[in-house]
Amino acid sequence: MNIDRYSGGNSSVHKWDSRFKIISFLSLVFPAVLVNGISVLIGLLVFVFIIILLARLPLSFVSGILKTPAGFVLLMSPSLIFFSGGDVFFSCGILNIYSTGLHFVIRVFLKAIIITSIFLLIFGTTRFYIVMKALGFFKFPKNLLLIMQFTFRYIFLYTEDVRKLSISARLRSGGRKKSVMHIRTTAAMFVTLLLRSYEQSERVYTAMKIRGFRGNFRSLDEFDFNHSDVIKSFLLVSFSFLFILAGKIL
Repeated sequence: MNIDRYSGGNSSVHKWDSRFKIISFLSLVFPAVLVNGISVLIGLLVFVFIIILLARLPLSFVSGILKTPAGFVLLMSPSLIFFSGGDVFFSCGILNIYSTGLHFVIRVFLKAIIITSIFLLIFGTTRFYIVMKALGFFKFPKNLLLIMQFTFRYIFLYTEDVRKLSISARLRSGGRKKSVMHIRTTAAMFVTLLLRSYEQSERVYTAMKIRGFRGNFRSLDEFDFNHSDVIKSFLLVSFSFLFILAGKIL
């Protein structure tokens, strides 16, 4: 899924200077990680979703992103809820739901949704290359930025290659999936994709070297901030400290 497809919006969150936006939203990660109180985490989640509504990001897009971490946590939750031990919260026959495991799962679920929503706000309201440029402004490691940019650029290309290879394999197998031939076909697809990736990397390296690429991505977009950006950043960082303080008190 192209995470920055709605980054061209006109909301106040979209217009926020990307440098201030990144620092401000990342400050919300600290209470999400440090706070363990479920009530405070729910309040933080509501606060983040209010910002998502202010950014006017489509709910279908948001839910499509959030279902991955939510599904992963829910998939791992039965082992924690039924076998964690401790005080029994609810008993049904031979199955016991333990309060320790249940509270832990709820906390992990809320933290995963909050942190994913924060990064969704960053990349969902800012073009990917502008986020990379802002990270470069903060002296983020250049090699890691290059890896992230190339990954973002070519992951869609290889996803399309996988789709085409899958369609070709299904047409040639006549729809027979559960067979030894299907396993061999899948292995052959994987090898083909690996070889194509290697050949593609050589072509890209040669092309960029000929064009004089020296490890810096240039952009015509320039950073520009105003007083409202500073005020919004100050308020968001202040709320982050308030949530941390509330987590220590409650």
